[in-house]
Amino acid sequence: MMTPKTDVSRLGTDGDWAIFADQIIDGTGNPAIFDAVLVVSGGLIKDVGKRQDVQVPPHAKVIQCKNETILPGFIDSHNHPTLKPIGAVFADYMGQFYDPDARLTARSARNLRVDFLSGVTTLRVVGDLNFVDVILAQEVQEGIIPGPNIIPSGPRLGPTGGHLWIKEWAVDGAENIRNTIREYVEKGSQIIKLGLLDEGPSKTSYSPEELSAAVSEAHKLGVPVAAHCTGEYGSSILACLKAGVDAIEHVVPLNTEMIGHFKKTRIHLSLTPFCYKVPQPQPESYWHYQDFKAKSAKEWMEYNVALSAEFLTNNPDVVTKDRHFGREVFPALQPFMTAVKEAWEEGITICVGSDAPHGVFPLNVEFLVDCGIAPLAAIACATGTAARVCRVDHKTGTLIPGKAADFISVRGNPLSQIEALRDINLIVRNGVRYEGLSFV
Repeated sequence: MMTPKTDVSRLGTDGDWAIFADQIIDGTGNPAIFDAVLVVSGGLIKDVGKRQDVQVPPHAKVIQCKNETILPGFIDSHNHPTLKPIGAVFADYMGQFYDPDARLTARSARNLRVDFLSGVTTLRVVGDLNFVDVILAQEVQEGIIPGPNIIPSGPRLGPTGGHLWIKEWAVDGAENIRNTIREYVEKGSQIIKLGLLDEGPSKTSYSPEELSAAVSEAHKLGVPVAAHCTGEYGSSILACLKAGVDAIEHVVPLNTEMIGHFKKTRIHLSLTPFCYKVPQPQPESYWHYQDFKAKSAKEWMEYNVALSAEFLTNNPDVVTKDRHFGREVFPALQPFMTAVKEAWEEGITICVGSDAPHGVFPLNVEFLVDCGIAPLAAIACATGTAARVCRVDHKTGTLIPGKAADFISVRGNPLSQIEALRDINLIVRNGVRYEGLSFV
């Protein structure tokens, strides 16, 4: 085994590279590897393990990550690059939906940059505008804009009068739904997003026939279905479980009764927890801080932590009472956190997404830890488990030889102090190093 002699400032897809760190968390849920080394060759992981057990190629270039932890790049299971939830009420920001594609793309480039610098190397879109996300996925791969690998969905499907309803986008009736899904997949959608709200104790936005049509058509074309399910009754969740969707987004309400229903299926929970801890939507001053004041992802995340603490202090009811925005419901934090831990203990698959705000993904992992999930398991939820949910586990999500070199390093030990996830150093996607990007 070679003794590392030099540091380098650039990791590319050419040649062999050896990255030494105090520990490596591989994303599988297995214990951390201490005094570890990760070998990368041609943009892929070649070897990983304790430095005494890994044969480092004699010509390999070396990166030293002293007092750091290497882990897989995060996989954000729920995001909307084209949007910023801005305004006094939700209706205020829906005007963004009519923005021209050039403006949507410009806004997306900004959002993707801050998401990327928060450690996200793969991002699943669940409903976006005008198929801009399909183009963004191509632009990222071609190196036109920096950002995470994107799993595009195209626009969400929703009925007349449904979640964030826009007349021009309403899709009603089983046959129309089938035709629309075929059109979406032809245009590049790799996942179908349904937007559902509880319409009553036993009714959701789509009929059973419409839901069945959506799921069967998507599955016939080889793409999964994710369903936004929120409300006070759980009728949307139950209808989607019966229809056989692949993932439930947000999952409101989440309680012992709902967990019992989930246990009977293999359907995943894609939670968006941190957005419940800050004002929604965010005021102009919030985005001004991101765009003009914050100088790093860590500074931006710590601003959000402080904002969240202030918000919860000034609005203590948020902890114990649901917030209603029409038929939309944000869950009370205390019972929601209890239910998240219960779901985890029952073996239900959990991953997390940002939804909004952008650039704070590690705070969602911290939320899982605050619920009582061990840090190692919470990190697995955001990496290896999320890769399975997003159907990219064959190429990313865990640090296993043969997979893409998608990884980050953080200063410190997140297993003893989960807040270390905010302090990101390396950012490597597809074997190329990106942390030199400016936050602004």
